[in-house]
Amino acid sequence: MVTGRGKRNVRRTVLKRKSKNPKKTARDRAWREFSKWVRAREPNCVTCGGSAENAGHFVHGVSLTKLYLNPDIVHSQCISCNLWQSGNMAKYTLFMIDKYGRKEVDRLLKLKGSPELSGDKPTVEWYKSMEETYKALNAGRSLD
Repeated sequence: MVTGRGKRNVRRTVLKRKSKNPKKTARDRAWREFSKWVRAREPNCVTCGGSAENAGHFVHGVSLTKLYLNPDIVHSQCISCNLWQSGNMAKYTLFMIDKYGRKEVDRLLKLKGSPELSGDKPTVEWYKSMEETYKALNAGRSLD
């Protein structure tokens, strides 16, 4: 479209660029395999019973710790519960208490701010080992 003084008004599509950060790339790859494993373990949303399209964290704000790939705090959720309802935490909490018990749920919630995790940051090698672990587990399962 030409406007005014002959300048072209061009719409540009912003392309998502791949990260050049090896740690973020390793984390994303590990998450992809881990998430597949979680959804195979629980084919239905733990909060509403719908189809599981996501893996949702019970403890939020752990993306830079090893809790990010902890199978005790990540369970299958539908997109609605996980994204649009911010995890549907009331029902998620009830699910967690039924599955693990109140004491364990309290312990898991306290892990988020625990000092022992501050020095236990995941490395690229740790993420790669988690990716391989869950890739091997996924190879033994049908994800259909």
